[in-house]
Amino acid sequence: MPVGTVENVIVCRVGLPAGTVGNIVGPASGCTDPTGVRGLPVTIQAYVIDPSQQGAYEAALGPFDYAVGSQFFAFGFIGIATLYFACHGIGLVLKSVRDA
Repeated sequence: MPVGTVENVIVCRVGLPAGTVGNIVGPASGCTDPTGVRGLPVTIQAYVIDPSQQGAYEAALGPFDYAVGSQFFAFGFIGIATLYFACHGIGLVLKSVRDA
């Protein structure tokens, strides 16, 4: 099920080389970036999400929960450390059998 469509949108491009032609859609005075540098309005293709899907994306991009993140980290770290020490112990046993 698609959650959006590919649309042509107008964005302000700053730093285009002089003499650039192609998808420019307006005069250079048409847009400025947040620092006040003038740019050129150009068209690009972008994937635009349907308004009905906005709530799902905003819920997924909520604030990071450090308690849950630390639990995932601890689970992974303990698992890797356990495997390391188990394999190290098996290696020591195999070495002692081989040397005997």
